[in-house]
Amino acid sequence: MKSRCWSALFDNLFLKLAVPYRQHQVDFIAAINDARVGNSTDSVETHMRECKVEGAEYEALKTRVLHLMPRHCDVLKHNR
Repeated sequence: MKSRCWSALFDNLFLKLAVPYRQHQVDFIAAINDARVGNSTDSVETHMRECKVEGAEYEALKTRVLHLMPRHCDVLKHNR
């Protein structure tokens, strides 16, 4: 889904960032790329399990971490 202003700014072009500058772990980069295009690979699921926090552990750090959310409505709900 594109932002309403995308066409006015970039016509119908797409931008692909080909070189990861802040990640150096090859398996993590591959998992991020798989997740980005919707491929739920074993690597994606492993990384999600390893990074998942819930309950008191999440409450202790929720204001100090980056939250990635697929939908704008989820972002609005989280920010409220």
